[in-house]
Amino acid sequence: MKGKCASEIEAAKKAKEFTVTALMTAKKVELRSMKRDKYFRILADVYVDDKNLSKMLIDNNLALPYGGHTKTNWCKLLNKKDTSTQRES
Repeated sequence: MKGKCASEIEAAKKAKEFTVTALMTAKKVELRSMKRDKYFRILADVYVDDKNLSKMLIDNNLALPYGGHTKTNWCKLLNKKDTSTQRES
């Protein structure tokens, strides 16, 4: 929840709220494809009622896919969206 700008922190709060709601209202939560990363942390795909939680977050514009490349600058991305939304109004 530590962000570099207010818009990043607000986006993180929305993603967390979405995730908590999805997990609390689920009938079934599954961890699939479990493995350890290079720091020995557990990695897993989380499924909520047979739906991939990562895909749900991405589909709701609360996350972006990550494939090991340079991480997205959320402050720059979110501020750009805010600017384009203001222009459309």
